[in-house]
Amino acid sequence: MSLKTTSQSEDRKNARYLVGKLKNFDPNLQAYFMLSACCLERRSEPKDSIAVDRESIGLEEPCMKYDTKSVLFTPRSVPVVGRQTYPMWKGVVSGLGFNRKWKNPKTLLFLPIETLPDRVKEFRIGENSLLQWLCNFLKIFFSGMDVKFDNSYDLAQVKFTKRTHSVTGKEQILVSDLYSRLHSSFNIPMSTYILALTWTDLYPKKELNFVLGEASYSCRCAVFGFGRYEPMSYVSTPEGDDATKGITKENQLGMDSQLLWKLIRVASHETCHLLGLNHCLFFECSMNESKSVKEALSQPLFLCPVCLRKLHKSLGFDIRQRYSELKNFLQNTNNYFQNDKFEISIAWLDKCLEKLKIKS
Repeated sequence: MSLKTTSQSEDRKNARYLVGKLKNFDPNLQAYFMLSACCLERRSEPKDSIAVDRESIGLEEPCMKYDTKSVLFTPRSVPVVGRQTYPMWKGVVSGLGFNRKWKNPKTLLFLPIETLPDRVKEFRIGENSLLQWLCNFLKIFFSGMDVKFDNSYDLAQVKFTKRTHSVTGKEQILVSDLYSRLHSSFNIPMSTYILALTWTDLYPKKELNFVLGEASYSCRCAVFGFGRYEPMSYVSTPEGDDATKGITKENQLGMDSQLLWKLIRVASHETCHLLGLNHCLFFECSMNESKSVKEALSQPLFLCPVCLRKLHKSLGFDIRQRYSELKNFLQNTNNYFQNDKFEISIAWLDKCLEKLKIKS
């Protein structure tokens, strides 16, 4: 058996382990999901491969090799404990009964549950308000899901624990009180997924400083907050220091492209958790775990092949069409509010669409 044949056999075995059976996909989509195999490769360097830079992705093991034509996804050093392959995910969600009828449409209710300041209400991306723009993004990212927008719910209807942050002096809400109580407080059926948005900063437990958002698969509810986006909410320097000069109540929230990026990154990440996706350990991916604002916002917007396979199974969208619509959405947004992260994402989508043999 030739080295090439052996390598192809290893790739098929690795891909089967990561993303399951692919026979129902067309050849180009099969090849696309086969890219998942590179995160498990440990082989001698073939002619058409390059070594992943060890420092750039924090590898402690010998560097992995992968096909230069498939550098759409950056593999990580994959630990045995904690990883969630597609078959593992499918077994869990099927066992809990949430996804026995895969073809039934799922409903996501996007709920801003606090009144936003006037400067936020008046902010526009083209003809859309900030919240409608975010809802439009969710409809594309989670194609196949029935995404509804309703701002008639009030946080005052919910009993929750709150505290004052010891450094910033700003109010924070215990996020678990929200995601565990919103369905019952608002009389929303458990068959509906909830993504709630607060203006107030959030914290996960008393020992921890803050959290951008948090989701519970069993509660079918996720919450994320504006609070951590305001510079004053996480400035830790003494009053009067250069870092805080010039920041006033009027300008402490910069309504710009950076804010837009933050919103779609956190909203998509937390909603994926609602569909049973764990943190990703295989590639640089939208579902990577983060331990700081900077780390969370530096991660990519898109899912790796392993996580995409889970989302596709759950929602049943057309992968090519979804990528095309995401590209158009980001291009339109970038026309109004230019951002290098939008541009990098658009270029990445172009590569994906080329890989999938479709004109963008």
